[in-house]
Amino acid sequence: MSDHNGSPTRPEAALSPTELGVLEACAEAAARRRELLPALADTIGVAADAVFYAWVLRRDWLLRTAGQHGRLGDTGWGYFFHGYECDLRHDDGRLLRFDFGPGGRVDTFTMWGVLQFIATSTAPWPEYLELKSRLTEPVSGASPFGGTTRPMASVWDALTARGAFEPAASDLVALQARYTTIGPDGLNHVRFPPGTPEATQVDCAVANRQTLSPVGLRLLQAHAVGTAGSPGN
Repeated sequence: MSDHNGSPTRPEAALSPTELGVLEACAEAAARRRELLPALADTIGVAADAVFYAWVLRRDWLLRTAGQHGRLGDTGWGYFFHGYECDLRHDDGRLLRFDFGPGGRVDTFTMWGVLQFIATSTAPWPEYLELKSRLTEPVSGASPFGGTTRPMASVWDALTARGAFEPAASDLVALQARYTTIGPDGLNHVRFPPGTPEATQVDCAVANRQTLSPVGLRLLQAHAVGTAGSPGN
């Protein structure tokens, strides 16, 4: 393999077991969100691709009809909308966060959402016992873990440096940056031109949420191929 100058490129180094586990959890959580999205959509009475917009753009309507929180029938799951997210919590303690992306997509994620998934996932989902011991701090009470992100952050930074993640919509990230200034308070202030559709503004707000990049998908695929070719598999 060569780069654009014709020089040999270094093969991608193998992932550590912890890095691989986190990458697998990112993909698994996305699959579970796709699996549960239709039930959430049915519960609040909208199409699957409109769930995000029902909360951020039609909030008054949603609060009057389905409510900010409720139950997904008799599935054992409850939902709670907040910010630009929705948390699904099962009676058995599993927690699945929808960190919505542009267009209402649900393959997007944040480090905190993935950490919550790892910390609470249990049968019939993967249990990630080794990852839990490495990345979480068990505590007593209702919380499933201590909430520290320090161990996870180092793994996340390593995967980011490997190029395993990418923004959900780089073009929208650039669009928002064009209309962002730093105010006297030191904070970023976004002011879109008059007439910019609300949906576009909302999509820009979540455009920087991460998805698995082609590199990340390739790393997962390489592991799957290596595992399939290993003795005893």
